[in-house]
Amino acid sequence: EFMRNTRNIAEEALDCSRASAAQVAVFIDEKAMLTYKAMDEAYKFRQALGLMGAAYDIYLVNDYEAVKERYAFCIFIEPTVTEPMTAAIEGCSCPHIIITKENCHISSAELRAHLQNSGVPLRTNGDAVIYETESHIFVGGTDAPLVYDGEAETVLDGIGKMYRKKKTKRD
Repeated sequence: EFMRNTRNIAEEALDCSRASAAQVAVFIDEKAMLTYKAMDEAYKFRQALGLMGAAYDIYLVNDYEAVKERYAFCIFIEPTVTEPMTAAIEGCSCPHIIITKENCHISSAELRAHLQNSGVPLRTNGDAVIYETESHIFVGGTDAPLVYDGEAETVLDGIGKMYRKKKTKRD
């Protein structure tokens, strides 16, 4: 049953927009990740990022200018200072947080608080992995209810829950 539902959703999704609906962008500088120590510090942050309850897209800092207007909140992962990251941070006009080796142990709850204080909608009020496109929302790792300002129907309930958006404020 689960596999049949999964296949049906996959087939349906082929006709839907699969563009990301994330409102959070994460930026890294690959040159800052060249040392084991820097990678280790950034890795510590990965779990909180993954469970913050909002979808996000990850970019290299060199892509910042091309994508910055798409997002309501930015997260800059800066284990070591680099010129491109400094320029992006200084040019950022939306709410943001800078993750350094000093604060890489931030919790998912603290990240959610930053997002909520900045007006970024969360999809759950607890730890959850979120993937969101313009047509579907996947919530994994929690039994917490979906938080969504439009209408959505549950189309899959198993390892996580998949919701099909019926309409959004953008419609």
